[in-house]
Amino acid sequence: MSRSGKAIKDSITKPVVEAGKQSQSIFAGIGQSISNGLRPGVAQVQNFRAGFSDSRAAASAFTGQMGTLGGAVRAGMQPGITAAQNLAAGFMNSDAAASAFTGRMGTVGGAIRNAVQPAISLIDRAKLGLTDFRAGFDSTQAAASAFTGRMGSLGGVARSTWDTATMGVTNFRAGLSSSDAAQSAFTGRMGSLGGAINSTFRNGQTVVRDFGNIGSDIASWPPFRS
Repeated sequence: MSRSGKAIKDSITKPVVEAGKQSQSIFAGIGQSISNGLRPGVAQVQNFRAGFSDSRAAASAFTGQMGTLGGAVRAGMQPGITAAQNLAAGFMNSDAAASAFTGRMGTVGGAIRNAVQPAISLIDRAKLGLTDFRAGFDSTQAAASAFTGRMGSLGGVARSTWDTATMGVTNFRAGLSSSDAAQSAFTGRMGSLGGAINSTFRNGQTVVRDFGNIGSDIASWPPFRS
């Protein structure tokens, strides 16, 4: 490249490169300014959370006023939090409901549990019944076991009925597809039924075909010729 060509190229590319560097510097400065502006706010939020979560952090000089504020908010909410915890403890455990540590809210939780216990027991029995039913459906041993009770036995009966119906459909299709299968003792009545329907269908086809042949013969007679 000649000197004049290089000079022309440099005169075009250098301003573009310089402008790109200046833009990067400007955007970097803007990003740093935003980060510097947000940093105090982030620190305040962190101090508030620390004071809210821990009374020692709330009293610490490191968290400052926001830590103290977080501790004050937590102290204001603590009675409600404790009441909710006692209510849940009394609901889940009768001993906790009767304990002096959970107080009135624990007693209320126990009373609520007693009120809804019949419904909970009904749901539990239904879930157990479904489990026993499924066990009896999946296994003949479980169906005959005393552990699964009536629902297990019912599951076994349902499985037996299902297997019989499935086998019947299989035998019917076999008899419908094959005359040998229709006459076999292995496919039983359903196989014979499938074979009978197949035979009836074939006889119907034969009748239609023969009727068509008769019609063709009649049409070929001299009186009917055009």
